[in-house]
Amino acid sequence: MKSETMLFVANSVQWALQVSCFVAFAGAFGSARAQEASPPGVLVETLTPRTQAETDSFPGWVLASAKVDIVAQVNGIVTGIHFDEGWPVSEGDLLYTIDPAEYEAAVAGAEAALKAAKAAAELKRIEWDRKKQLFDKGTGTQSELQLATARYDQSKANVTASEVALEMAKIQLDRTTINAPLNGRMSIGHISVGALVGPNTGPLVTVVSSNPIKVGFLVPLGLYTAYLQEGRKLSDLKVSLVLPDNSTFPHTANIDFAAPVANSSTNSIVLRGVVANPDYLLIDQQSVEVVVSERNPSSTLTVPKTALLLDQIGTYVLVVGPDNVVEVARPDLGREFEQRMEILAGLDEGTQVIVAGHAKARVGQPVTPAEKE
Repeated sequence: MKSETMLFVANSVQWALQVSCFVAFAGAFGSARAQEASPPGVLVETLTPRTQAETDSFPGWVLASAKVDIVAQVNGIVTGIHFDEGWPVSEGDLLYTIDPAEYEAAVAGAEAALKAAKAAAELKRIEWDRKKQLFDKGTGTQSELQLATARYDQSKANVTASEVALEMAKIQLDRTTINAPLNGRMSIGHISVGALVGPNTGPLVTVVSSNPIKVGFLVPLGLYTAYLQEGRKLSDLKVSLVLPDNSTFPHTANIDFAAPVANSSTNSIVLRGVVANPDYLLIDQQSVEVVVSERNPSSTLTVPKTALLLDQIGTYVLVVGPDNVVEVARPDLGREFEQRMEILAGLDEGTQVIVAGHAKARVGQPVTPAEKE
């Protein structure tokens, strides 16, 4: 009896295992059939116009707006230096003083000479007036009057010469103070207090004007002429600068110059922009990356590069058509915008293009599209 019971239990367990395996197999088969029946999923993007700025990058270099070498215009001993090297100065700020004693004495001497010339001229005028009266009364001769006239004219010329000499002496005295000719920053000075300087000494210091500052860059001639042939203006371009630490300079430049002569060795042309530099982050002669884009870009239809495929005929894309059926489209492409391409023809706004899952998509077969986030 016991053996029969054990046999019954064993048969029951075996039957239960068979039923479980059948159910599991049936479930798996049904799931596979369900998956086979469901269209494969793909990632799509619905095309809409975008504001895309065409950008190009070029190596550039920074140029000071102006650099003026300060040179002594008179000889003398430097008695004062009134600026800090490397710091900004404003137009008219005092930079150097030269011992003025010699030139003050020259002015005093010229003033005295002018007074003497004026006094002598007054005497000659009195003499001429007396000779004129005698001649008019018939008691004087014409030769005496002519001689008095010549002496009077000479005395007036002496006054004019003395006035010029005084003015020149004052100019020389003014040159003993040297002022900044423009706004800028000071370079390293080359002389110290007590040095003897003069016109032949050479530059004492240089004033570098760097706000605003300029930036030059080479552009391929073909790109430059193509841009102009499209009817665009250089003023329509936005010029951004990338600094050596890869940060973007906070101000944009305006192009103010295009070289009239191309560089034949590189087949390129020099363009130059002007940019505000209030914090003096840009320094004369430093290298920067120049990024040129449209200042007011227009809205255009573009397609991501991830949607583009290539066969023997050329470039094509897979699109999701009616009833989610995959179709082939061969667009005409234009300009490149980083990771996107401009669509000239062949694709319309609202079209769903497949951007991922191409391997699962079959032309003429349905798919399950999911919009790219």
